[in-house]
Amino acid sequence: MVACTGASHCRNCVCLIDGTEKNGESADETGKKRNTKGTLLISVGLLLIAAALVLVLYNAWDAKRAEKASTAIVEKIGSRDFRSAVESVRRFIFE
Repeated sequence: MVACTGASHCRNCVCLIDGTEKNGESADETGKKRNTKGTLLISVGLLLIAAALVLVLYNAWDAKRAEKASTAIVEKIGSRDFRSAVESVRRFIFE
C-alpha cells in the first residue's frame, strides 16, 4: 500500500486524511485479512510437508517389508524347495 494525498490517480492507496483505502476498508481491516490469509497458507503448507514426510516413511517401511519377503522367497527357491517357494509367492501376492 502506498500513502497518497487524495489524488485520484491510483486505486491501491491509503488516504492520509481519514485512514481509509480507496475501496472503503480501513488499513487495519486489510492487514488482518492479509494476516489471516498468510496464516492459513502457512498452515496448509505445513500440513502438506507433514503428509509428504508420512508418505516417505511409509514408502521406506514398505520397501523394507518387500525386501524381506523377496529375500525369503529367493532363499526358498535357492534351496530347491519349490513347493514352499510357490506357496510363499501365493501368500505374498494374495494376502
